[in-house]
Amino acid sequence: MMNIEQRNVGIDILRAISMLMIAVHHVLLHGSILAQADPLTSQYRVAWFMEITCFCAVNVYGMISGYVGYGKSHHLSRFLQLYFQVIFYTMVTIMIFHFIRPELVTGKIVLHAIFPFAFDVYWYYTGYFCLFFLMPFLDRLMEGLTRKEADRLMLTVFIIFCVVQTIFNQQFSFSNNGYSFLWLAIMYLAGTYIKKYDLGKGNGRNYLIGYFLCVLLIWFLKIGYERIIYIWTLEQRSSERFINYTSPFVALCAVCLVVAFKEMKKGKIASKIAKFLASVSFDVYLFHDAPLVRDTFILGAFSSYLFLNPAAMMAAVLGTALAIWLIGSLIGRLRILIFSLFRMNKLCDILAAGLENLTGRLLKYNS
Repeated sequence: MMNIEQRNVGIDILRAISMLMIAVHHVLLHGSILAQADPLTSQYRVAWFMEITCFCAVNVYGMISGYVGYGKSHHLSRFLQLYFQVIFYTMVTIMIFHFIRPELVTGKIVLHAIFPFAFDVYWYYTGYFCLFFLMPFLDRLMEGLTRKEADRLMLTVFIIFCVVQTIFNQQFSFSNNGYSFLWLAIMYLAGTYIKKYDLGKGNGRNYLIGYFLCVLLIWFLKIGYERIIYIWTLEQRSSERFINYTSPFVALCAVCLVVAFKEMKKGKIASKIAKFLASVSFDVYLFHDAPLVRDTFILGAFSSYLFLNPAAMMAAVLGTALAIWLIGSLIGRLRILIFSLFRMNKLCDILAAGLENLTGRLLKYNS
């Protein structure tokens, strides 16, 4: 398998941008802006336009994993580094809340913090936990396919998991609207496909236009459908059929962004900034979506933005998301310094070597 070491600046930048988009999504969703907006107001339409613009970010993150992972070795030490990164946030959060809100810290919470993958503390990490061990096999699958076979595979997956499910509004594939290991595996596979065949080479601008067209289409489908239903029945019905991770248009949004940013021109200054932002982007997610942090500081906290005019509301949402992103990035930088001080990478290398040696002995014993 090819070994590709050079970083793609555009992909690093997109990793940071997609995490900012996730913060916007959480402000709108967990902050109760979407739930409490009146469907007949401009604030409702603007809020949902922002939501749709950012909604593909999780798919983007999954595709990036496939794009940067294809052609590289998946070391167990990297998996352990990620695990310690996650429990850093769960345990530090618990220690802080032990002093400011001790009634919230229970034995169950501590158990969940130590084993976040087993209790779905962060659904994305839980999915990634399962996905990691299959990544080498997904890479081998994509590597062994011809272009025609790969095209057929991706088209088949798109039709079954995106088109058919959206048309019939049924989760018969157990993809759980994208909140699952299965969907992350599909996004990973899509990223390997983009990498292997250098999809959209030289056409980054066209794919960026495609992204905005998909966003507008989803928004018009939602607002138009709701308006027609209201005219016919005088009832306000919210429709999110095309706004889930497995929606064909949301999936296409993610593809367009990954292709557009991988084609971004490189520069030395941009490369350094992008590398730093990419290194702390997952920290932003772990920081602000930690259950205690989310439930205490974000859940239902931003519905008052709906009293602002649409432009001011948009600025407030973006400003709040940017603040979350900046604070998370600074904490991420602090976490990196702490890990460096305690030589966590070296510790993970030692643990990984021990686990791999033990696994090798077990396999040899059973063979």
